[in-house]
Amino acid sequence: MYDPKDMVFRHLGPTGLKVSIFSLGGWLTYGGTQKGNIVKECLQAAWDNGINTFDTAETYANGESEIEMGNALKELKWPRDEYVLTTKIFFGTGRKEPNTKGLSKKHIVEGLKSSLKRMDQPYVDVVFAHRPDYAYVVTSISTDATGHSQYCQHSHEGDCRGLHSNHPHEPRLLLGNIRMVCNAECVCSFPSFGDTLSDRV
Repeated sequence: MYDPKDMVFRHLGPTGLKVSIFSLGGWLTYGGTQKGNIVKECLQAAWDNGINTFDTAETYANGESEIEMGNALKELKWPRDEYVLTTKIFFGTGRKEPNTKGLSKKHIVEGLKSSLKRMDQPYVDVVFAHRPDYAYVVTSISTDATGHSQYCQHSHEGDCRGLHSNHPHEPRLLLGNIRMVCNAECVCSFPSFGDTLSDRV
């Protein structure tokens, strides 16, 4: 059972999602220099101290980070509604095929499906655009219950949920909060990163 301890939580933009102000990320470490029990122990230590948000990316250790974090989550058997899982799309996993990186509609869909398979998860709560893609400007995208992508025409509707690129020096392109189950959700950009991780609790 998750115990928030004295952790501070903030809303992730207008999504309503509450994330701990600290998160644990896999980076190149998990699946790179660290594998197996140590990954699970790190996640458990974070959890025991009130962290509910865990982050990885398709490119970290060429996909191995997602595999290690997924294995650890599976072994820990935490209820899926008690933690927030995020990943990032753009760089791919080191493959050379032209459509296995970037923010094209094709790679967003196929890349996310591959991430879910590596993590053995039915969905992730948030997907970040790891970098802007100057070859393809993302305006808004939605996914239906089967994970098939469609373009949205209503990019500023109140029920849209989204996140910006996490590159600090580039235009704020979003990828968004794509749930692979239940109803389709629109993904859209909103004004500034300062508003995304707001102080509202």
